[in-house]
Parts: sequence; C-alpha cells; structure tokens
Amino acid sequence: MVKNIFINLLRLPILAIWRLMGWRAIGDMPPYDKFVLAAAPHTSNWDYIIMLGLAAHYKRRPKTIVKDKLLKWFIIGRFIRWFGGVPVARSHSENTIQQVVQWFDQHEKMILVLAPEGTRKKVPYWRSGFYYMAYEAGVPIVLGFLDYKNKQAGFGEVIHPSGDIHADMERIRAFYQQHGYGKYPENASDVRLKDEL
Repeated sequence: MVKNIFINLLRLPILAIWRLMGWRAIGDMPPYDKFVLAAAPHTSNWDYIIMLGLAAHYKRRPKTIVKDKLLKWFIIGRFIRWFGGVPVARSHSENTIQQVVQWFDQHEKMILVLAPEGTRKKVPYWRSGFYYMAYEAGVPIVLGFLDYKNKQAGFGEVIHPSGDIHADMERIRAFYQQHGYGKYPENASDVRLKDEL
C-alpha cells in the first residue's frame, strides 16, 4: 500500500522531468501481460533514467535484474525493489535464466527490461540470455529502443522466440539497424551473438 502510493507520487515528477528534457514516447504499449523488453542501445547510465520516464508515460512498473547482493542493504535494497529490481544470483547464466522463468511463472503481469549488451561499454557481441529467458518462459520479446539524437524512446517489433535463435536474430538485427541511437554512439555494440563472430 505504502509502496504503491510512493510509486504513484513519484510517477508524475519523473514524467514531467522526462518531458522537460525533450523526450517523447514512440509506439503503443504492447498488448501483453508478460514480455521481455530488449532495451538497446545501452551506452550510458542515463538509459535507466530515460526508461523510467518511458515507464511513467505508459503507467507501467517494469522489472529489471539486479545483483542479489545489492538488496542486502536495507535502504538501497528497498529503493531498488520499489523501482522494479529483481534479485538474481548470477553465479551461472543457466541459473539466472531459470530464476527469471520462475518469476514469470509466479506473476500474472510482468515486464522485464534487459539490455542485451550487458554493459555500457562496446562489446563484440550481445549476450543471448534475454532470448532464452523469453523462450523458456514462453513470452514474447518486445524490441525497445532509445534514440538520443531525436530524443525518442519506445517500442517496435515483437519477436515470438521460435527456438531458432539465429533466424530470430536476423529480425532483431534488421530492426536495430533502423532504430536507436545511443547517448555515446561509439559505445554501441554490434547486434550479433558470440557464435556469429
């Protein structure tokens, strides 16, 4: 109860600041109760703030994966949880995927935001976890984008994972060739998997 009141009180100022910064939302809210939102390109800590503004615009409270260690500090942990932090022990990628699948099973509604690059720095390939989390959970992947050049953020194509990750990655790659512009574009990573190097 207190948490919901707090979140609702913060939504309006977050949205107001987001709009004052010149940002606008592109696309309709996807009509799914559960999905993985791939957010790219990820080149700055500002990306999180911009995504909070987008969530405020659509009146949604998405979740994102955080290290379980961060939630052990009471005040910081409470704050992170309020803003959708999902505690995950990331010792092994397979365990992380199974933990996320369990989260989807336990919730009637859940939007999980993931940056497939896994870091703000330029890397040679995307991590495949975002794909397998959606595939194993039986939920779609919505391709979200940030465009700092035009100050636009929003939703694009929807991918229903077929299990053929390379075929699906062709569609994902084609989308991001046309959408998205990072705050630091030199840090944007190529849209490819490790075995596509």
